[in-house]
Amino acid sequence: MLDLTNMYPESFHPVALGRSRDFRHKAKGYPRTRRPTRYLLIDFGLSRRYDSANGIPLDDPVRGGDRSAPQHQDGTTPCNPFLTDCYLGNLVRQQYIRLQRDTFLTSI
Repeated sequence: MLDLTNMYPESFHPVALGRSRDFRHKAKGYPRTRRPTRYLLIDFGLSRRYDSANGIPLDDPVRGGDRSAPQHQDGTTPCNPFLTDCYLGNLVRQQYIRLQRDTFLTSI
């Protein structure tokens, strides 16, 4: 999660990011290079800890929000959980294919 309090000291509207919270004027913002931000790691609800001394872990799949990872298709076979962390297939499918479809439709 990105903490924007340095970049937007007076906050901003949650829907129209360029406007103040009360929507009366433009939000005063600064670039990240002038006002460094903080990045926070959140939501460890599905996290697990593994001991590296035991080698590559095999564990039952944890079914999170994205259920398209190839390792989780049968839902029961233990697999390497780090492969799922590196899985980008659904992102590529959603973004690249949609981009190709939209590009094709606009070129007709």
